[in-house]
Amino acid sequence: MKKATVLLSLFFLSLFLITGCGKKEAGKDVEITDNTPVHIKYEITGKDPGTLDMHYKGKNAAMIVGMTKEGQTMNMNLFLKDRVLYTVIEAEGKKMGMKSDVSKDESFKDFDAILNSKDKLKEMEKTGSEEVLGYKCDIYKSKEGDLVSVYKERVPLKMVSKDMTMTATLFEPEAKIADDAFDPPKDIEFMDMDNMQNMLK
Repeated sequence: MKKATVLLSLFFLSLFLITGCGKKEAGKDVEITDNTPVHIKYEITGKDPGTLDMHYKGKNAAMIVGMTKEGQTMNMNLFLKDRVLYTVIEAEGKKMGMKSDVSKDESFKDFDAILNSKDKLKEMEKTGSEEVLGYKCDIYKSKEGDLVSVYKERVPLKMVSKDMTMTATLFEPEAKIADDAFDPPKDIEFMDMDNMQNMLK
């Protein structure tokens, strides 16, 4: 069950790289560090169209995913705080919450690329460059054939896979993020997927 929860989350986040970018003034150079607070929005096109709205800083993140799958709209909020992933899924007016400790989960390594794409790029082939929303990006190709356009080896602005394309539509570095932005909602009871996994062993 724990693995299924992580894979579901990764699916809605295109499994791998997510950060972002937006319009910039001519000549403006944006510096992104490990602790830069960022707000970014993505448009998702392809098999399951939708949007992704994300705030992140360091290893913590808060994401809102809206997606249409097989004609049904689904909204999902994810909160990653202190290596614990909280997932809230809303469908047909009902909400369900799940949580899982991902600190030792091998399948969660790709999710770390959301916040640190530089290490992931070492496994990819650099094939060219392009401008995305005014930012010059290097294009990398994965072993699976997926393409990602990355700004300064840190910020993926566009991801293209077989079934999905994600393109950044808004990028706000040094964004003002509330202290509790990464806290999961207190009015939802979260099922502990780690405990369920142990019970099923």
